[in-house]
Amino acid sequence: MYAAYKYVVVAVMLTEINSIGDKLGLPMRFPLTQADVRNAIVFPPKGESFGARLDIDNFSFSCIDNIRLCFIWRILKPWGRISVAERNDMLVKEESLIDTNGAYRTAARWLEALSVDVRSLERERPL
Repeated sequence: MYAAYKYVVVAVMLTEINSIGDKLGLPMRFPLTQADVRNAIVFPPKGESFGARLDIDNFSFSCIDNIRLCFIWRILKPWGRISVAERNDMLVKEESLIDTNGAYRTAARWLEALSVDVRSLERERPL
């Protein structure tokens, strides 16, 4: 049963990634297929809840607790088999590639591409 469950979760996530990835301008070829998935981690179901992570090229996509696609991150450097502690030691020495204003502009542009009214969101959920 777990193999069938994993297949369905990956298919659902790929549908979601394909529906928003192009809108966000991610530098990837769409539509993605199961053959594009480099790594799939699917957590066992808890009731009707599921969570998963898909690694595709230089991006990783995650969902937890049935929230559609909730995390997208770009994998700039493959980590290989180093430990989390070693990776954190490396990251703490890295300079950010984007400042606060750049992060805000990117997030606002992505939300607008997904038809979110950013001004209303900021009024309803002030920082």
